[in-house]
Formats: sequence, C-alpha cells, structure tokens
Amino acid sequence: MSANQMLKAMGYTTSITGIRAFQRDYNRFAAQPLLLTGELSEDTHDALRVAIAAGEVFTSLRDREAG
Repeated sequence: MSANQMLKAMGYTTSITGIRAFQRDYNRFAAQPLLLTGELSEDTHDALRVAIAAGEVFTSLRDREAG
C-alpha cells in the first residue's frame, strides 16, 4: 500500500494540509515525534505503516470481542 493509499485509508487527504494533520495526530502518542512538514518523508512513511498496523490490531481485537 502506498503512502497516499494509507493516508486515504485513515481518513486523511494527500494534500500538504492532510499530511500535516496526520503528522500532528501521530505526534500525540509518538515517542519520536515527526516534523510537521506536510511532506511524505521517510519518517512519515514509517509512521504511516505503524499507524496502519496498529489500526489492523485494534480492528482485530474489536472483532474478536464482538464474536
């Protein structure tokens, strides 16, 4: 999945503003905060992968509890 696809999957736009919004939200819980550049840097791409993986874990846990 590309960075743009990951952003869209999480409800962000692929614009500079959307990327900056993701960076800001990610920084709320990150041990290593991202710079608010609005660019898809390597660090931001890594953070997107972490966020997508975490979302999959939470979805799996939620679905397991519901089942």
